[in-house]
Amino acid sequence: MARLDQAGSRKVEACPTHHANRLARPDTSICSVPTTATWNNTARTIPFGNMSATVFIDTFDTAYIVDFAGNQVFKFLKGATNATVIANATEPTDIVVDTSGNVYIAQGPLPQILKLSTNGTLLTFTNVSGYGGSWGLAIDSSDNIYISDYDGNRVLKLSSTGSGNGTVVAGGNGAGNSSNQLNNPINIAVDSSGSLYILDAGNARIQKWLSGATTGTTLITGLLAAQSIRVDCNNYLYVTNGSNILRFPSNSTNGTAVISGLNFPTSVSFDSGVNIILIRDAYHDHPESTDWFRLMHQYSSTDDKIWM
Repeated sequence: MARLDQAGSRKVEACPTHHANRLARPDTSICSVPTTATWNNTARTIPFGNMSATVFIDTFDTAYIVDFAGNQVFKFLKGATNATVIANATEPTDIVVDTSGNVYIAQGPLPQILKLSTNGTLLTFTNVSGYGGSWGLAIDSSDNIYISDYDGNRVLKLSSTGSGNGTVVAGGNGAGNSSNQLNNPINIAVDSSGSLYILDAGNARIQKWLSGATTGTTLITGLLAAQSIRVDCNNYLYVTNGSNILRFPSNSTNGTAVISGLNFPTSVSFDSGVNIILIRDAYHDHPESTDWFRLMHQYSSTDDKIWM
């Protein structure tokens, strides 16, 4: 797949880069994060997997991790030292879960989304015609699924039934930097109003696309190394960008680094204690190594109140 290096150039690697979401709740449920929250800059670190790239935290603080190279999806219970394989998939790139607990898995190179039902049955949720592969998923409060079509330069919306090829809700007008275009969207998030926040990698920007709109508004530019995006119910954006996790207040172009000194974190989410959970790209620490891996980090909130 293609990703951005520190200079903003596209490079081809075998590992996806995308965002994390919250299990059984859409992004907008992250109301536990105070606008004044701060975090310690040290972490509990767990080596995990072979090219694991996305972490997804549920309401019980269970982590779901997709292993791109190993073609597997893992479940990692809070406090555990070992994970359980819950599904096999072809180069899985992202994962979301609906309000009933059904798991949806994007398979980067395939025009297909898998669904793992609560009874453990794995089936094809949808096959999308003309779909160029997804590196990011999002889900809203009505269980609609949003797919970032990286090569198709668009975002698709699918109903909870998975019927049809989906509706184009952003982009779809060729690659470009106009207000009605996208260029390699890799990460997406959705707020309580149904507005989309799109990490438009080829343009190094974040676009906000209102529900039903035919054009987007540029919120933030210059994100040459951004990997993932999250939005909370205050419409604060959290962006992993190079060595930092940046926080942008609603409609602000000025971000603050809440955690720094990282090496290309590829995924970020929050647990119930407002601790930040992320996947760090250890390949950028040791590029000479043939044993690529990911490190799962937990950064503790400096406010010891449990907000959920």
